[in-house]
Amino acid sequence: MSSEDQDISRIFSQKVERRFQRDFGRFIGGGHHSSRYTSTPNELKRITQSTDNSLNVKLIEAKEEIDSLQRKLNSKNEEIERLKAVENTSKAKIDELNIQLNELKMEIDKGKRKSFDFSEDKSKEKLLLSDYRNALSKYKTWTEFAGKQLNEMKIILKEIGGWTEANRYRIYFAYRGIAPEMVTDEMVASLSTGSIINYPGNIENIEGITASEYRPRFHCVSTQTEGTSLSSEENKFAKPLPPQTSSSDGMSANELRLLDCERQIEQLEIQNAQMREQLIIFGDRAKNVELLEEQKDDLKLQLSILVRQNQKLLDEQEQFKSAFSGGEEQLRLKNEHLTKRLKILEDQREGLSLAESRRIAKIFKQKYEKEMAQLRSRLEEYEKGSDTTRICRFVQRNPLDEAHDDHLVKQVAAEATAATKFANVKTLVEQNEQSNSEYLAQYKEFVKLLCGYDIRFGEDGFCEAENILSKDCTFLFQKQQIPLDVECTSSTQITTGAGIDLLDSESARQWKDVLENYLIRYQSIPAFLSAVTIALVESPETPVSSSRQSSIEEITSSHNSNIDDE
Repeated sequence: MSSEDQDISRIFSQKVERRFQRDFGRFIGGGHHSSRYTSTPNELKRITQSTDNSLNVKLIEAKEEIDSLQRKLNSKNEEIERLKAVENTSKAKIDELNIQLNELKMEIDKGKRKSFDFSEDKSKEKLLLSDYRNALSKYKTWTEFAGKQLNEMKIILKEIGGWTEANRYRIYFAYRGIAPEMVTDEMVASLSTGSIINYPGNIENIEGITASEYRPRFHCVSTQTEGTSLSSEENKFAKPLPPQTSSSDGMSANELRLLDCERQIEQLEIQNAQMREQLIIFGDRAKNVELLEEQKDDLKLQLSILVRQNQKLLDEQEQFKSAFSGGEEQLRLKNEHLTKRLKILEDQREGLSLAESRRIAKIFKQKYEKEMAQLRSRLEEYEKGSDTTRICRFVQRNPLDEAHDDHLVKQVAAEATAATKFANVKTLVEQNEQSNSEYLAQYKEFVKLLCGYDIRFGEDGFCEAENILSKDCTFLFQKQQIPLDVECTSSTQITTGAGIDLLDSESARQWKDVLENYLIRYQSIPAFLSAVTIALVESPETPVSSSRQSSIEEITSSHNSNIDDE
């Protein structure tokens, strides 16, 4: 038995002895009681036996109570040890979370610095604009106040006869001594401070009545109460609850120790609750850190994808550069070849033009010789019929013949000039026709590559469009010869709002669903031709089967949904 248990037993025996003396002291002797009460030895023996029995029972109960208290104490000690272990683990977790918190704070500080650098100028501009508005509002109001006061002063001066010329000059030119001042951004903050009520033109004392009046002072509810601003829950956790008994008189050491243990347990529970709250907070922050890490990983992945895409674009650019460099060399060689060919054609054209001009001159000469012969024969007839004409036979040639010859020469020269001009014009026309044919061929090639159809024109407004992906896919169109408001009763053609009719053909019957969707419903020939091309690209080798029909229906349904959404 330990000394502590001995002390507890001794204290308990003393308490029992005092209670026994208080209850049975009158029976076991004392001088003045012996005269009143008499007891036999049997009674004393019976009393002592009953007392011993009761003491034994109470001693057993006390031992059981001590054992239960000891067990409670041991359980409390175990709980304290467990709480200490939890506290140590919590401290370790708190240290880890503090490290993570510091890292998170560093990241937050970096983000704040970036956001502050980003929004600093904007916030400064907003503050400056707010200061300007406040200052402008205040001084605009003050200007109106001053104007109103000046008007009242003017009325008062007129009433008392003080609105003289001298006073007017003094009032009007009182501002001459004040130099104009430009307000800067640094001065706006000081000018915007203060209220509109602090108008410097206020008259504080009018006939002994002060402008300041007494107003009752209303305090905040929180300032009228005595005590701390903590709530009941916060006060509960701020300090442990006092014990139910205010004094420790009559308590044993074990009970006092139990009370101390209960206080310590309450403090540890409070600390544990606080640590749990901190753990929850740090857990949320740790989740935020994990989210930031995931975002960081996602950004790194996106960056790597963008780097690969950039490298791919650079490779494609290099390929384009190499292809374009080879194309430039081919174009240069082709240009040289065309230049040589053009020079040869020009030489041939000059030779042809010279031979042609000679041939034309020969034809004109023969023609003019015939005309000259006819004119001479007619002239001879005129000479024979007229006697008044005098012909100078001594002259070698007749002046009329000479004039006629000169006229013929001039006419031949003019016709030769006209022939030369005609040849030049003909050459230009041929060159234009050649360039137009080349331009037309290039235009048809571009239309074929861009639209995907080889378009051929016929007579009477007919047009044939053959898809470059399938020669069997050919559509016939005809330009409308009747107004659009006239109803077309023919079943062999489909009229659209574009002024072109789609004629009935095998290809048109094969693409009936696409035709009904885009031509009949939306009146759009380009959309119809594009839908056919898309279907051929998706399945180029098969005709219009069930699979292609389903793909066509998917394309048309998606197109219809997009149009309905718009």
